[in-house]
Amino acid sequence: MFMLIMGLTVSGVWLTFCIWSQAKSDQAHDLYQVGDFAGAFDAEVYYRDCRGCDSTFRATITFPDGSRTVELTDVDWNRDDVPTGKWVTAPPPYDGIFVVYYYPDHPRATSRIMTVEDVERWVYSNDITGYWIAFGVLVVLTSCWVRPTVRAHVEAEQKIRAVRSAMGHHSDEIAVHGTQASQVDEAIVEALDRIETRTRERTRTNRFADLVLAGGLVLTGVGVLLCATDARTAAIATHLQTSGSLTTASDALITLDTRSGSMVSHEVFAEIEVPDQKGNREQVPVELLVPTRAVDESLDPGWYTNIAPYDFEFDVRYDADHSNWVVAEADLSHLAHPGDIVFPILVLLGGVAICVGVIVGPMRHKARRAPT
Repeated sequence: MFMLIMGLTVSGVWLTFCIWSQAKSDQAHDLYQVGDFAGAFDAEVYYRDCRGCDSTFRATITFPDGSRTVELTDVDWNRDDVPTGKWVTAPPPYDGIFVVYYYPDHPRATSRIMTVEDVERWVYSNDITGYWIAFGVLVVLTSCWVRPTVRAHVEAEQKIRAVRSAMGHHSDEIAVHGTQASQVDEAIVEALDRIETRTRERTRTNRFADLVLAGGLVLTGVGVLLCATDARTAAIATHLQTSGSLTTASDALITLDTRSGSMVSHEVFAEIEVPDQKGNREQVPVELLVPTRAVDESLDPGWYTNIAPYDFEFDVRYDADHSNWVVAEADLSHLAHPGDIVFPILVLLGGVAICVGVIVGPMRHKARRAPT
């Protein structure tokens, strides 16, 4: 019971953190793709160095309809060496003129304003996939304790019922012959021994079932992860291959990293040319869905431009209704694999089938043994 409660508590706290991180990441990606720039200056901070106290960041921002001073809640600023309890000039890099993103349709929504530095950090560097993977691991580990906890509760209830049954069976004799109370003790001990014997006989089977259920939960978690990553990407690429709109992309920014001893590219940001509401062509920054590609081993990890096949201008497919569904034409054949959709679904269904079999199997066996 203790492990189950701890698992539920930690999973709940981590889920809250994942939801907050996902919201920040989504907002940063939205601003990166559809936000407008605005200049900001005269930034000030009010630092409260106490537990539960909120610090305040405000700045004057030049919007198209004029300048106004607003409080910004999503600015990550350095609190070291900042005086407390009074308004002071914001620390670098916000002590001069800086640039912020805002939603052009909601310029007064101050909670949706982020600095360029914060947006680029969330878009380029903060990959929250690992947070959700950790949450999935916590859920699987917590779920593994559900069956043992329920079984322990059922066994405790059986012992209580056995004691009550033994006491009820000899209650009349106790009322007439008070010296025969020892018979009740013997009956209780005998009933508890029967339950203990039956429990020991089932222990090996129950432990094996617990291991199988844990394996099913792990398989289900892996299936969910694969469906959310590989299968989703393959489904989007297949959709774009058949019905995506063709356009050109440029100014690609590619991240290179070392994986399994090889230098690979796995993140690409670029600007694509799309029509606006008035029919004019405009450049929109987007993050592309890309496969992991091996690149020149002589390069160091970091951000690069003009890495093939994303050098200069290149063709991409996009969905006008989903701004984050963009795939380079050269990557469609690498991503649109039916097997990348079928395999994760089979893994997920296999894990679910194992879990259902472990849970439902004993119920059906007990129902067949029940007298009719």
